[in-house]
Amino acid sequence: MVISALFQIAWQEKLTYVSEIWNHFPGGIIRSKLPYTSIPIERGTRLAGNSKMNFISLVLHGLSAISVHLDTTAARMLIGSLILMVASIGVAIVVTVIRLTTNWASPGWATTLVTGATIIILQAFLSSLFLLFTVLNYRTQKHFIPAIDYKDFIEKVDRTF
Repeated sequence: MVISALFQIAWQEKLTYVSEIWNHFPGGIIRSKLPYTSIPIERGTRLAGNSKMNFISLVLHGLSAISVHLDTTAARMLIGSLILMVASIGVAIVVTVIRLTTNWASPGWATTLVTGATIIILQAFLSSLFLLFTVLNYRTQKHFIPAIDYKDFIEKVDRTF
């Protein structure tokens, strides 16, 4: 029992140095890579009162959970953008080959498809570039460390032993 209590104290102290818990507590715990136990429960109905979270608050709560894992999310979005760019380039090449080598083309369809593929390529490239700069900017900023920065938000700490 004493070992478990010491482990719990060490775990809590380490958790206070995880900057992501300020943004989204469960996401920060997962991100910290500290051992935790997930307990599945059945969701019931609210026993008293109404929820204070409206749709916008719920969306922001979900986006906060995603932002804790920004580097993983950005890498996946970058891979998706690259796949979209390759597929659009493939479509543009196939349409160009069909237009130049066969008589299947009706007037104007090839230029419309190639223009659409070019727009998709540019949007995927620019969104990837924006995402890359966002992640790089996030890494350069000072992070909120609860164990250090709590002093700005707490007036007094009473220690009882």
